[in-house]
Amino acid sequence: MKIAISTNIDASTSPMLNAYISYLSSSEYQFTISSDFKLINHLPHNGNHFYSKYSENKFYYLLLPFVSIYLIYFVFKSLLFDKEFPLKKVKSKIIIKDLWGCTKFYLNLLALNIIHFYNYLKYKPDLVICICAGSTLSARWYKFITGTNYIYSMYEIYPNQFNPNYIFTTYLKSTIESKGCKSCVQIIIPVSNVYKRLLKLRYQLDSNKKFVQIANIVENHKIQYSSSVSLPLKLYYHGGLDYQRGLDVLLDVIESFNCNQLHLYLRGGGADTSPLKNIVNNKQLNDRVSFLETISPDLLPKESSKYDVGLTMVHNYTSNNRFLIGFKAVDYIAAGICLLVPDGYVLRKMVLDYDIGTYYEKLSHDKLRSSISYLVNNIDKVQEFKINVINIAKEEFNYNSQKEVFLKSIKKVIK
Repeated sequence: MKIAISTNIDASTSPMLNAYISYLSSSEYQFTISSDFKLINHLPHNGNHFYSKYSENKFYYLLLPFVSIYLIYFVFKSLLFDKEFPLKKVKSKIIIKDLWGCTKFYLNLLALNIIHFYNYLKYKPDLVICICAGSTLSARWYKFITGTNYIYSMYEIYPNQFNPNYIFTTYLKSTIESKGCKSCVQIIIPVSNVYKRLLKLRYQLDSNKKFVQIANIVENHKIQYSSSVSLPLKLYYHGGLDYQRGLDVLLDVIESFNCNQLHLYLRGGGADTSPLKNIVNNKQLNDRVSFLETISPDLLPKESSKYDVGLTMVHNYTSNNRFLIGFKAVDYIAAGICLLVPDGYVLRKMVLDYDIGTYYEKLSHDKLRSSISYLVNNIDKVQEFKINVINIAKEEFNYNSQKEVFLKSIKKVIK
């Protein structure tokens, strides 16, 4: 049996993609990856990779007339005939930007899906797994022609990733995700059943639509769990180093603590790495903040286990952020460390239900400082959180358990 994984997420370090590669590598299935980026990890003997940069293909700009015609149809259909289109939210001042953004988005989407579709015809998979709603477009084409089923693996709140004032772009993405959900044989959701309720309500999905909940844990290295707590308290963050995650606010807050109370470790890269390092130098925080080198996704849980508190940082500006999936949080749980997360619909409920950490209300200096102070001043509570995390990591949030759930779900739907 052969499986094709297509992804529109432009990151070879994607936890979901790397987890699926890892799970399938230890299975009997042959598989391939279709993407527009090169993989950083060596693929196992039963996997291969179709790579093509869609913007470099000759047909890319030839698609523009077809995209323009479709979008004209889409806009008029939405305005005149679609009762669900939020016409009152359309803002005349930014409608040109919205439509231009919509054009660029759909042009890129169509070009990449043509590549996926070509790869399906070439590889002839028995099942397609789509990471991100955008790649379901080509899976639907392939299903129409061959009858081959596909699984939609939810990566983010697809329609609400960007500016909520771009109504046409948001609505187009909602249309794509809706069709992708209704046509697929199964939907994989990460971490929480909140996403199942969200998709069912948003798109009026059938009550018998199959959902599988999977935490994407890439690592298969033995972790040395420890419930002991360091002094000073070791705070840890891995991920993108950029301002949109509120790391500048975090550094401002760290300034109000001394080096005997805590130490912050930041691992990752991004556009704002140098500015963040400048903030640390200018505020003379080198005794309280350290920058760590980037590592491959499979090593993150093991390396995270060396710290006490794992941080998830985000501004709650968009619906996507408020429903934050929390791939970092999954890594931290797998590592057996306490969590500090934003007050979102998913992560807040997770830390409270499992009693594995605390949360901050809005990303403001006062709120974040209050949450960190609580942890610094209650070391016994941090230790209790770590014990609870270690227990659920051993029982549920570990590589072997999640691999078993994933492969069982594949076996049920593959022809």
